[in-house]
Amino acid sequence: MKLVPSVYIGNNTILRSKITKKGYMKKRRFAWIGIVLVLLTGLSFCTASDGKTWHVSGETLAGIEQQQVRTISRAAALAGPGDTVIIHSGIYREAVEIEKSGKPGNPITFQTAAGAGVIMTGADRISEWAEVKGDGHIYSTPWPHKFITWNRHNTHPDDDYHRLIGRCEQVFINGYVLRQVLERDKLARGTFYVDLDGKRLYVWNYNNQEISKKAIVEASVRDRILTVKGDYVTVKGIRFRYAANRAQRGAVEFSGNHLTVEDCIFEYTNAGGASFRGEDITVRRCMFQHNGQLGFGANRAHRLRMTGCTVRNNNIKGFNRSWEAGGNKICLARGVVLENSTFIENRGNGIWFDIGNEDCTVRNCLIAFNEDAGIFYEISYGLHAHDNVIVGNGLAGTPAHGVPVRALASLARRAASSSEICFLAIRKASTSASRSARRHESTTERASRYGITTISFATMSSPSIAMRRPGAGSISRTIATGPLKAATTTLTNCRWKSSHLLSEIISISPAPAPSCLTGGSPGRRTRDTSVWSRFERSLGLNREASRRSSRLMISQRWIFACRPTARPSK
Repeated sequence: MKLVPSVYIGNNTILRSKITKKGYMKKRRFAWIGIVLVLLTGLSFCTASDGKTWHVSGETLAGIEQQQVRTISRAAALAGPGDTVIIHSGIYREAVEIEKSGKPGNPITFQTAAGAGVIMTGADRISEWAEVKGDGHIYSTPWPHKFITWNRHNTHPDDDYHRLIGRCEQVFINGYVLRQVLERDKLARGTFYVDLDGKRLYVWNYNNQEISKKAIVEASVRDRILTVKGDYVTVKGIRFRYAANRAQRGAVEFSGNHLTVEDCIFEYTNAGGASFRGEDITVRRCMFQHNGQLGFGANRAHRLRMTGCTVRNNNIKGFNRSWEAGGNKICLARGVVLENSTFIENRGNGIWFDIGNEDCTVRNCLIAFNEDAGIFYEISYGLHAHDNVIVGNGLAGTPAHGVPVRALASLARRAASSSEICFLAIRKASTSASRSARRHESTTERASRYGITTISFATMSSPSIAMRRPGAGSISRTIATGPLKAATTTLTNCRWKSSHLLSEIISISPAPAPSCLTGGSPGRRTRDTSVWSRFERSLGLNREASRRSSRLMISQRWIFACRPTARPSK
């Protein structure tokens, strides 16, 4: 045994005993480990609490002397992990790139000031105009911009269908969009024409009045408003609009990982409102509305989570719906979750997963009055769609197109409640002379017999839910009319009725395996009218009224119906 001096840390005696040299070194090592841990904890606390706050405003802000800049781009260049950029009211006409990254727990945050209205726009205001002699008040101004240069028509896609639709130019007068024409001789009130060879822009106001200095004339000159390349960045409360982006390109691109987007609005862009290309992106309470082609797009955005969002009235330019248009398009992504959101009145599919998606979920959503399928799951695997309300989709090209949607608010409220379920049953006639929509309500008692919490109705000719090969998904707690186009799909607690289900790709495999209402094996075809009659009675539908409205004989309807293991009470 060898005596060693006592060990002191500060004023506290840690050791005061006879110990060996080996024991002494061991004790001292543990003591230093504790000191290092304390220091690291303190440094971490200081880093989290010492983040700077930058203010962005077009004018000098009173009472703020330091860390005040005039553009968002300048703030993006200065901000670091843990910093917050507060953007004050104004219209910011700039293209911003955020390349710096935050850290887990210390993101770089870009948010609007309390009560502020912040707009990031791809348009510039044009105030210098020369009047063109002739009939009407036509004005022109220099136009040096050319957005699509790789084909002679300056359009994307380059085909006759999109010769006008696929152009990128946009002009707004006092917030109202003007219609574009391709020839100067076609100019009329409320239109504009771009002479790319002569580098001039021609505008004719709606009311044929002079474009005075009081009129706000804006033209889209930037094809991208914001690009987020860094990781751990948060964007809150900004309105994005008026980008001159081409088809298949988002006006705002989120390509970093672990991003958060909250309370933003993406609207009136030439093509897609936003595109998500990073992993683990969270989108909350955002609106994607009135965009030229898509509300948003996503590519390889694994584990994208969208909650509480609204996607409505997109593809206002009329891009080909079968090519790429509507509410959204998601490709090559795994683990995407769309929940508690609304997809309504889009000119195309409400929700579109296209090629190579895996294990995606759509739940607790209202998907209504989209021109094509409510949910289109194409060449993808493992869709989990449950607890959704899917009504009135696929009406494009029918007299029912444009059904009034005043009942949507009430429908959404009732769908959000477990106490009552609404039905919108739409019948398509075998002849164009007779088509009608009838609304029915089911009581809690009727719905609870079957454990149903999802309702899906569409026309007989277009799908409420479409799944192309290979499919391999599941649909649960659903009532639907209209074809289910699916492959290797598991249906649980479902009621389905259609005039032409595609038998070559249909597979019904409930788990646990129940028998069909007819008592036969799952997936069996039947023309037993008593089955459909019992089904109609369970929903409170009037058989004769529905037959008169559709002019379809009940005996001509194919029925695929599965029930829970316990037979519903009478």
